[in-house]
Amino acid sequence: MGDRRRSLGRTVTDAANTMLDRYDDLVASVAWRLSWLLSTSWSVTEVDAGYRHAVCERGEVPIYAFFHGVAGSIIGFPRDRDVTLLISPHRHGRLVAKVAESQGVKVCFGSPNHRTVESFMEFAEEVAGGRSALIAVDGSKGPRGVAKPGVVLLAHRAGAPIIPCGVGAWPSYRFRQAWDRHLLPLPYARVVGVYGRPIRVQEATRECYDRAHRELQQRLNEVQSRAERLAREGVV
Repeated sequence: MGDRRRSLGRTVTDAANTMLDRYDDLVASVAWRLSWLLSTSWSVTEVDAGYRHAVCERGEVPIYAFFHGVAGSIIGFPRDRDVTLLISPHRHGRLVAKVAESQGVKVCFGSPNHRTVESFMEFAEEVAGGRSALIAVDGSKGPRGVAKPGVVLLAHRAGAPIIPCGVGAWPSYRFRQAWDRHLLPLPYARVVGVYGRPIRVQEATRECYDRAHRELQQRLNEVQSRAERLAREGVV
């Protein structure tokens, strides 16, 4: 009797997951069309893109760090040819992943505090192999606006500089019930992407990691605040 119940439970669970996957596909399809329709009306501006250009001219592969709340808007920033997005494996992350893949962005599931060694190694190999990285450093469940230290370890492992990124939009809507207060630029919004000075993790020491982590948090706060102000004021 116990085996039959367990078998029935697995069957019901598999059926439910299949239905949810199909629902995800539908939602992602709608979200992609909505995002595309809105994005064609946006006025998009990059600020301090010279940081990104300088890194690329040196032959380095950057890791772009940003806050989870702007994940849906940052996919268009930066405009590197080969980019991999690290996104959480939860359902919201899967939806963002499908939208990203529609725009030619490769996706790797995980998060800055993910404990799976295989996931960390896979993403480090992507960066070391020449693909730029996009990482929401406060994912996958927050706290909002607090950078996890995992991206610092990844940067040292891959020998890649971290470029802090902020995105602001006006007019826009914030999903205040979501843990990350997700940003949705409205039609004809000004969307501003701001890059910060790169951070390089030179040594595999706790002191070096901690210093890089503090610098990352400070610079992310600065570029995000600046992006929001520039978008709101319309002065770029």
